[in-house]
Amino acid sequence: MPAHLTTGGADDPFLPKLLHAIQHATEIDLAVAFIKSSGLELIFDALAEAVTLRGARLRLLTSDYLDVTDPDALRKILLLGDEGAEAKVFEARERSFHLKAYIFVRTEGGEIIEGEAYVGSSNISRVALTGLMGISGSGSSKDQLRLSAPALAFDSFASISSIRPTASATSSSLVPKPRLKRIEDSASSLSRPIALNT
Repeated sequence: MPAHLTTGGADDPFLPKLLHAIQHATEIDLAVAFIKSSGLELIFDALAEAVTLRGARLRLLTSDYLDVTDPDALRKILLLGDEGAEAKVFEARERSFHLKAYIFVRTEGGEIIEGEAYVGSSNISRVALTGLMGISGSGSSKDQLRLSAPALAFDSFASISSIRPTASATSSSLVPKPRLKRIEDSASSLSRPIALNT
């Protein structure tokens, strides 16, 4: 499939393309600098259905860069960990983290049948998923999908000490201090422990 540009906005919205890709993928890799609750609520049900009903593999990489990621969004993502979803947070400290990539692959019998990749300027936020944002979406060959940006990020960052499982996001080193209280309150309201496959 040739590369194409998705510009966002009313004439070319990104969200329907994203939802369609989630609904048909058996492997989902998302790597974004920020996750806001407003954006996660737009795709969470589709992600939950993919993981819990279809058994899709979900890997998500985000960051604490500029303290923009919502702790409540991370808590919600943790709920998918019981079903095998993998989520990690890059501790930015003094470094930047601007990765924004969405990779979707459909496999049958271990073979890649099809896939698509969106790489560009959209984090997981309502404005980014529904507003006028420049996103480059491109079709890739089957082999290239295995070497996509998020897949490489997960694989190469696995040994870096600044990458932590999302469950660690309740520590003060990962969560902006003004938001720490909200996470601690959320954590105390959980009736069961949340596990992540790491």
